[in-house]
Amino acid sequence: MIYLASPYSSDDKELVEQRVNAVCRAAGFLMRQGHYIVSPIAHCHSIAMITRLPTDYAYWKRYNHALIDICTEYWILLLSGWQESVGIIGETAYADSIARVVKYVDPLTYEVNTKPRVTVNF
Repeated sequence: MIYLASPYSSDDKELVEQRVNAVCRAAGFLMRQGHYIVSPIAHCHSIAMITRLPTDYAYWKRYNHALIDICTEYWILLLSGWQESVGIIGETAYADSIARVVKYVDPLTYEVNTKPRVTVNF
């Protein structure tokens, strides 16, 4: 199982929707390639919106760490803002602390690398 992270939070609601759509497209592509992907943004954004759950990292931290616990790898979709994302920073530190493989996904080609190569700006 692979945890797919991407930046999410923003005061700009349009940017949030662009990020959600981008991670859903990436997850779908990777799943079509045979990878078992779990992405809290792709899987929980609609739930959070419909039920008015908080959308900040503080609320989702325990949930996301539990998902990382059951995954063997932690992949980051390199959307604009990934390096400053509080969630990605915290999750990556957690993934490192439990010895998960960390990889990076090009958001244009979905190529997976061991080092970040491309960041896409909206």
